[in-house]
Amino acid sequence: QTRLSQLLCQYLLLCQFFLRRVMMRIFWLSLFLMFLLILGLLLLIWTRLTIGDSVTTTPPTLPVELLGRCHRTKVSSTRLKKF
Repeated sequence: QTRLSQLLCQYLLLCQFFLRRVMMRIFWLSLFLMFLLILGLLLLIWTRLTIGDSVTTTPPTLPVELLGRCHRTKVSSTRLKKF
């Protein structure tokens, strides 16, 4: 029985060691991914801002088009209500 408990203790220690290593790896990987995500978002915002500032003749982006379309439909519906 003592041999069994000894083996169990060794196994648990080994598991703990591996788990700790895996957890550290996952932790660093998640940190790296978060960093990449934040970097990507910042780059996207920066490019949008610079493009918006420097070039005014570019066709409107999708969200702007969608907003305009929604606004137009709202206006048309209110006109229809008036008639």
